[in-house]
Amino acid sequence: MSRRAAHAQVGSFPRVSVTRVVRVPEVCASGERSCSDGACSESGVCKGDTSSSSGAAAAAVNSPPTLAFDTELWPSRVSVKRGWGYVKCATGTDPTTSSPCEPGAYAADSEDGSSIASQVLICPPAGCLDTGCAGHRFFEKDLLACGIDTSTADIGTLFQLDYVVYDSNGANATLTRLITVVTPCEPGEFYCDGACSQADCDALNALPQQGPQAPVLTLLPTRLLTGNNVTTSNVTTYTPYGQ
Repeated sequence: MSRRAAHAQVGSFPRVSVTRVVRVPEVCASGERSCSDGACSESGVCKGDTSSSSGAAAAAVNSPPTLAFDTELWPSRVSVKRGWGYVKCATGTDPTTSSPCEPGAYAADSEDGSSIASQVLICPPAGCLDTGCAGHRFFEKDLLACGIDTSTADIGTLFQLDYVVYDSNGANATLTRLITVVTPCEPGEFYCDGACSQADCDALNALPQQGPQAPVLTLLPTRLLTGNNVTTSNVTTYTPYGQ
């Protein structure tokens, strides 16, 4: 810091003095800032600036939330047989390989509380935080709304179910579950035109296609004995009702 003084007097007016103070700020290390007195901050805090230091400290301690799957219950990548509708698990129901369903995710935040699972979103649109993301929380949104339809998708289709959670300061965490559509047939069987078959699909398609035929009803002849001769003719017979 340097000082320069200037003096001036005009006519009979009193002498006037002006002093200019020049501060040369320090070159601060990475992560530090120049304070109002020209000195560098320490750990992001300027000496004597209590209001800014408390705000900086509050911002520095905010941690993003955590978001996780219970992989012992249900892995992050699952397979679902074609024809089975993959939906959210009913209350009190756990997913199994024979009855797969989506159990959701766990979320927590050190500032907002040990559990913020009610704030977990699935496949939210960009910018939904500006409007509160209404209708996109896990407990109020169907998986079909995320485009996940395992009942009609082709075998081999891979779906991605995206999870997002925000804390009260806007920090977020993301997570993804991958869902693959697989054949519903047993080993050694072939999935042909919506059904499982013991024969290869190409072999089935090579068979001649015959449409349904109407049944044919033929009246058989009746043998009659006349004297020593046997004759055959169409005869109408009558049977009493109930016999």
